[in-house]
Amino acid sequence: MDLIAQLQNDVIDTNNSISTALRRAQVLAYHLKIDEFKNWVENELNGYKDKLEKLPDYRRCRTVIIKGNFSGTSGIINNVEIPLSHLSKYKTESFREIHLFQGIKAYESLIEENSGGIFSNHIPVDVAMAYFSDVYQGMQCISARKEFPKSALVELLDTVRNRLLSFVLELQSEFPNLTSSDEKLRDIPSERAQSIFHYYIYGDNSIISSGQDNDIKIQQNVVQNDIETLIKTLTSLGVSPEEIHTLEESITDDERQPGRGIGPKTKKWIEYFKQKADDGIPQILIDLTLKAIASYYGIPI
Repeated sequence: MDLIAQLQNDVIDTNNSISTALRRAQVLAYHLKIDEFKNWVENELNGYKDKLEKLPDYRRCRTVIIKGNFSGTSGIINNVEIPLSHLSKYKTESFREIHLFQGIKAYESLIEENSGGIFSNHIPVDVAMAYFSDVYQGMQCISARKEFPKSALVELLDTVRNRLLSFVLELQSEFPNLTSSDEKLRDIPSERAQSIFHYYIYGDNSIISSGQDNDIKIQQNVVQNDIETLIKTLTSLGVSPEEIHTLEESITDDERQPGRGIGPKTKKWIEYFKQKADDGIPQILIDLTLKAIASYYGIPI
């Protein structure tokens, strides 16, 4: 049986673990010679090792609640939900999110071993005390944790399985001769294979090809001096929330200073982002991000 057919069967058969399918996908990635595909498979298997900027959106769990224990003059209260209305929007979003950094096998094992429906992540005591004390009047927070449902891990595994299957099926559909021989894999144009990979693995909202059409889309989507349209466009391109937040702060700080055009903090962010190609970020996405910023400032693309 050829590699494509074997991988397709691995992914379709839910009796096979997704980690098993990813190992076969690793072989396919080397046949296709797509570095981005190789890196994605390696990260899914071995974990993202705190590489927040590389963490796909489907590994960001946002169904999180905060619970904690409190102590005060009136006694102790345990295991109560902590409201976050006193925090800034950005800080609230950071507490409401869990980053799933570990390799797929670790989450497969957690699902198998845990019969309950809830997982939790400990919040450092100093952070809990600083942000949550006096949420309940006169009570100091002595410990806190993020809780998220088991279904979030199940959804993660299912998402990886479904996206890998869609990628393989699209390859097979566009290049039907693949099933006749693994040698046919060498005939697939690497740029086209990478575009298919990026579209089906990273999601429909990502822009996956270059050219005038996408320049026009950028110009249409980003309104000059409208930060919200810039943020929306950068989000659709796959720029991480943390990087977007830093850019937004840079633009805001620069606009408080006299003068026009791109300010020093924004320029510094742009220079930083230009180096992302060294981290495996496709050059086209870097280029489109910079074009979106140019559109925000009214600079012709």
